[in-house]
Amino acid sequence: MLRVRTGETTARLMDSTLVLTGIFPFILITAGILSLIVSLLLLSLYRRATLRGMASTAIPTTGTSAGERVPSPPQDSPHRTQLPPLQFHEIDARQTGNRKDSRDAVDSAVVAFIRRAHINDALTCLAAGVAYALIMTLAWSLLASGPSSIGRSLMLMTLYLWPGVIAICLVSTIGWKESLTVLAGYLLLLMLTVQIVLSRNPQLSAAALLQLWFIINLPPSVFFLFFLQNRIRAVGPLVLAFMLCGVAGAVLLVQVTGGSDAMLGLIIRATMPMGLGATSVFILMHLAGFVLLAIVGWRLLRRLGEAYRRKRFSDRSTTLASLWLMFALIQSIGFAFEGALWILSAPIAFLACRFVVKIGQRMNSSRNRPTAEPLELLLLRVFSLGRRSNRFFDSFSRLWRPVGIINMIAGPDLVTSTVEPHEFLEFAGGKLSRRFVVSEPDLQQRLHDLDRAADPDGRYRVHEFFCHDDTWRMTMQRLAAESHAIVMDLRSFSNANQGCLYELKVLLDTIDLRHIVFIVDGTTDRAFLESSLLNLWSVLDQQSPNTDLGEPTVTLFAAENHSRRALNSLISQLTRHTLPVPDTATLWDRTTPGRTHHP
Repeated sequence: MLRVRTGETTARLMDSTLVLTGIFPFILITAGILSLIVSLLLLSLYRRATLRGMASTAIPTTGTSAGERVPSPPQDSPHRTQLPPLQFHEIDARQTGNRKDSRDAVDSAVVAFIRRAHINDALTCLAAGVAYALIMTLAWSLLASGPSSIGRSLMLMTLYLWPGVIAICLVSTIGWKESLTVLAGYLLLLMLTVQIVLSRNPQLSAAALLQLWFIINLPPSVFFLFFLQNRIRAVGPLVLAFMLCGVAGAVLLVQVTGGSDAMLGLIIRATMPMGLGATSVFILMHLAGFVLLAIVGWRLLRRLGEAYRRKRFSDRSTTLASLWLMFALIQSIGFAFEGALWILSAPIAFLACRFVVKIGQRMNSSRNRPTAEPLELLLLRVFSLGRRSNRFFDSFSRLWRPVGIINMIAGPDLVTSTVEPHEFLEFAGGKLSRRFVVSEPDLQQRLHDLDRAADPDGRYRVHEFFCHDDTWRMTMQRLAAESHAIVMDLRSFSNANQGCLYELKVLLDTIDLRHIVFIVDGTTDRAFLESSLLNLWSVLDQQSPNTDLGEPTVTLFAAENHSRRALNSLISQLTRHTLPVPDTATLWDRTTPGRTHHP
């Protein structure tokens, strides 16, 4: 009897080990491949649906759309105010980005706050990485044979610190140079650790230790980097969660039924009248299992989308949670060979990271902000920029979002990289049309309901306004009037961009030029841009706030790169004339749900 029970126990352990070390990796790899394909497909369909909505009209109209201000025609009245000449001032980020004397106190406070926010985020990720490394090193040490040693523990800590390095690059670096600096720092730490271990263990080799790094970190790194690319980063984690449920259902149903003669007999009797062969039944069982758990996965995604809408978490926290969880699951698979319960090191390490991040967020939330309210920025751009628009937006938004929100009109260049979870789920549910502005009252309600509170990580959100062909002009006018500052990216601007000419006209007629910065580079048709602005200036609306400027100046920001230095200079220029000196006694609390006044 003892032998029988021992055999049964061994069989159960072997089954659990097989599931965790064989079936689970298969589910993870299959779900990852399917998620990559499905994400690309869905985002392509999402982009097409958005472009169709942009090309259509909300209501059949003639002339201007509802709420659109008709630009004033040239006025030849003898009483027309004589305008001072329009001037152009170009700022080269490479020359002014690090000059402290070129920024006033308020500008320096904003840039310094952003810098501190990034440092605090990096320290939080580092602390979370250390907590993760401690848990995984402890699990390894408990499983390893022989006495524990300082050298081995130090080496394992350094190896398992790698996901923390990736997290720092995701949240705190601007541009590839800063990312390389962080990676070089980790490589230096790794080389130093290898030297320490080799000095204490001469029988080991550097090649063996580096091979261990690749065994531990390469699989999860490759897996995660597939979902880190800009094309699918916004929705990849959601699709992966759904696919994990579906693939797990498909595999587990076949495994469960295959181990039961009674269930196999029931399935055969049910499918025999249909004339299905063994292969067809096998495929049908996989599909049935996929559908059953995919329903659960869809409900889970709906709940996640609602939690995101209610600000329970942010887009960045989703990416970081996916990073920690993915590394924990993959790196703990090897532990299961020593027992099924050792796989629990994955959720323990993941929860330790989340706990440290929560503490870091609470500590950061207690810091005073440099302004009495979140800054609202309108980002206008040439839609034909393509990937260059993505690169600029990714770097600029990392710096701006700690101090304010970004509003913009949805366009083909950024529509797939800025999609939010609840927007994507609405598209998947066939409800994307609800996102489009259809009338002036609709726009007014959307602006009233606009989320102006910070996420738990202290950053503000990006708001895309989906507009039809007859509503984007009125939306642009209202957003410009609501904004503290405006950035118009005119790289690749030429006479083919007629929509940009309309926006230039509205900005000159309605917005103080001191609140606007135009980004240019070598691809901008400078002669056409300056001649267009001069022509628009000659027919300026008499009610324009720019008629009162003694020296009206168009600020051109020549940014040939997206370095931190260049973008800090841009932010400093944007906030120079838009921010009042804050009252330190009434500094804005990031939990305040709305704003107090418009500029």
